[in-house]
Amino acid sequence: MLEMNIPARKLKRSAVKNIVRFPAIKANGGKTILVESILESKYCLHLEFDSTVETYIPQPRTFAIPSESEENRYTPD
Repeated sequence: MLEMNIPARKLKRSAVKNIVRFPAIKANGGKTILVESILESKYCLHLEFDSTVETYIPQPRTFAIPSESEENRYTPD
């Protein structure tokens, strides 16, 4: 069974990505989460103040996208 509260991938330091630590309350049991951009951190802030959102999960799941020649994988941010 798929664990939805465990990130599908771990974020690492990168020269091309701007990894941001976000002090979440509704995600990760109220602990800091890592996101891949300033834009993602702004969206997390939006989720924190949205009263209809109870929780959210960064890097929630990897999807297999089949095509005629191969199967590609995609993990949404």
